[in-house]
Amino acid sequence: MKKLALLAMGILVLGLHSNALRAQEESAEDQKIVTVSAQAEMILQGLLNSDSAIKQQNLLGLATAQEGDIMDGTIGSQIQFQARVGDYFSGFASVELGEGNGLDSELTTISFFNFDAQSASKSATIDQLWVRGGTQYVSFLFGQVDWIRQFDTNAVANSEVYQFLTRSFVTNPVIYGPNGSANTSQGANRFNTLSLMAIITPSENLEFKYAVFENDGDMNKIEPKDLVHFAELDMKWGIGENPGNLRVLYTENDGAKTLFTDGTSSTDTIASVTVNADQAVGRVSFFGRYGTVLDNRAGMFFSPYTTSMTMPNWHLSGGLSVKELPLRGEFGLAYGFNHLPTEWQNRITNAGGTTNPQDADKGEQVGEIYYRMKVNDLVSIIPDLIYIQSPAGVEDCKALFAYSTRVVVDF
Repeated sequence: MKKLALLAMGILVLGLHSNALRAQEESAEDQKIVTVSAQAEMILQGLLNSDSAIKQQNLLGLATAQEGDIMDGTIGSQIQFQARVGDYFSGFASVELGEGNGLDSELTTISFFNFDAQSASKSATIDQLWVRGGTQYVSFLFGQVDWIRQFDTNAVANSEVYQFLTRSFVTNPVIYGPNGSANTSQGANRFNTLSLMAIITPSENLEFKYAVFENDGDMNKIEPKDLVHFAELDMKWGIGENPGNLRVLYTENDGAKTLFTDGTSSTDTIASVTVNADQAVGRVSFFGRYGTVLDNRAGMFFSPYTTSMTMPNWHLSGGLSVKELPLRGEFGLAYGFNHLPTEWQNRITNAGGTTNPQDADKGEQVGEIYYRMKVNDLVSIIPDLIYIQSPAGVEDCKALFAYSTRVVVDF
């Protein structure tokens, strides 16, 4: 906690200093070579109506929490450095730390209540560090990269800080990215790995990106079976002054992974195709996502309670956001469905045995609403409510709710 307090004090000093200089530097904004920004986020989150889910998941070995309403808090901080030289050369670095496990340490869901809490480190760590250079039409990016900030992005649903909190609306959950199953031997999950990316931009409305990521993050030995490939086509358009975007993404993870099917180690490729779009219509913006794994080979992710927690084999979601509301507010609403492989449905059915038989659902349904209020240019407060039906595909569980309040401070 002392480290967090010291970092918070440092961020506060940086914020006061940057605000004092902001008015003096506005006219010279375009001349800046290096810019520094900082952010602190605090989340207080609790579960409602969770007794049924905890009871049934305890029987299946998917949770160990005690019944009763649960509350949890997390805190995170980040400092970012951005540099640019001319029009086509830039660099980016971010350092972050945090504390708290979040509600996902209490029971298992496909959607997650606060996914980023799992990768929080109490020590300051480098989150991203990369450089980009090239020309107007072709450029290259190299370094430690967060793939979620580069691929499957969306104007309405892509930021767990300002928009939807559940992972199902931040990125498509069928994508099996670097450390897709989460390298459990490293404790905190390292998802930002070494990458080389090529970006081709033939026009302002069309872009193609291809990237290769190291899979496990150890950088000891890089070979073909230790790589993850991303290839995405981005298309942009405008209807009057209303922008729209369409993204088609192919992902292929060739790393040696443990497939869900029988829990054994395999080098079989896990691949997926996803599509997402967003469209603004005045103050309202809409989004939609769909994705499916190929050959019905769904990957797995890390759960505190089971080493073979499946990822969905297809996903569908959609929603909207409305801006310019009272209190400088923004309202968001989304619904999604994560379809689960037949093998997982069978495991749910059989895990309870004859004493505690379980009914498996075909998938997990998730909904979320939030209202972001800007107190001032620095502080945002975001009440949020997440609804999950059949968590982890256990049909016998009653629907549960996670309420939260996010406080975000930007400098």
